[in-house]
Amino acid sequence: NRNLSAIVAAMRWAEDNYAIPMQNWKKLREDVADKEPKGRVDWFTEAQVLKGLEVMNGAWRMGFILGCQLGMRPGEVCHARFDRIDWEKRTIDIRDIDCDCASCQRWFNGHWTPKNEDSYRTLPLEGIVYDELRGWAETANPRVPWVMTKDDRETHLGADSIMAYYTKLLRKAGL
Repeated sequence: NRNLSAIVAAMRWAEDNYAIPMQNWKKLREDVADKEPKGRVDWFTEAQVLKGLEVMNGAWRMGFILGCQLGMRPGEVCHARFDRIDWEKRTIDIRDIDCDCASCQRWFNGHWTPKNEDSYRTLPLEGIVYDELRGWAETANPRVPWVMTKDDRETHLGADSIMAYYTKLLRKAGL
C-alpha cells in the first residue's frame, strides 16, 4: 500500500497548501483494504479438488489435475506435451515450444513461451498426477503430442477455452 500512502500524503499536502476541503482518508484506506486484490488465487482444498474431479473426464480431468496438483498455469497446461515428460524420472518440463495453433500463430509468431524466466521449470510427477497422466498417455493418439487435446485433433485446446469450460464444470460441481 505504498502507492496509496503516497497519494494520501500528496492529497494532505494539497489540502494544507491549496485550501482544498479536508477529506476522510482513513475511510479510503478501509475501503481499499476490504477488497481482495484483483487476480488473487483461490486455492482448492483436497475435498474441493475431489469434488471437481467427479464432474470431469478425459482431457478436462487431466488438465484440472495438472493445474491443481502441479500449479501449472492455463497456458502451460494447454501447451503440455507428452514428449516433454520423462517417464523414468517422473518429471515434466515447462519450456518454450513451437506451436502452430491459431492463437500462437497470431499472438506469438508460432513460438509460445512461459510467463517469465522463473516459469521455465521441471515439475515432479507423483501420486495421482503420475497415475492419471500415465493412463491418459496410454489412451492418447500417438500422432498427437499434446496432453490437452480433444477428439484426436492435431492441436491443443486453447487457454481461454480451458478457463471458460472449467468455470462451467466447477459451477456444476458446486464450487
